[in-house]
Amino acid sequence: MAGELARHYLWRFWTKLPRSGHMAIFDRTRYGRVMVERIEGFCSENDWDAVVSY
Repeated sequence: MAGELARHYLWRFWTKLPRSGHMAIFDRTRYGRVMVERIEGFCSENDWDAVVSY
């Protein structure tokens, strides 16, 4: 995780993009919780840590 801190926050997604001719399904709900709820203050630090470590 420490190496990710120096990169753009979408880097982890870009590394998982499917190759040409393939398709992927992105479950936005889980990542919405990780990013939006913490930024907007909708969850505690402990709640956020539980989701990230899942």
